[in-house]
Amino acid sequence: MPIEAVVFDWGGVLAGGGHRQTGEIEQRLGVPSGSLPGLMGMHPCDTDRENLWHLRELGLATSLEWAHWYSARVRAAG
Repeated sequence: MPIEAVVFDWGGVLAGGGHRQTGEIEQRLGVPSGSLPGLMGMHPCDTDRENLWHLRELGLATSLEWAHWYSARVRAAG
């Protein structure tokens, strides 16, 4: 039987355990402590059409679209 699809779980699996590094990343970005998951769109785990993290997970947004969305959120946070 030929392989028809391959699924990757990038966030937190292939990309590593971001929870250990969250504080360091927040400090480098100059954003409030504890804000990174929300800025990324991960917390709360919204499922609306405005959450590019969720849309990216569903394959409805590109990596570049998410990167622009995320960058704008980080700039707005500080």
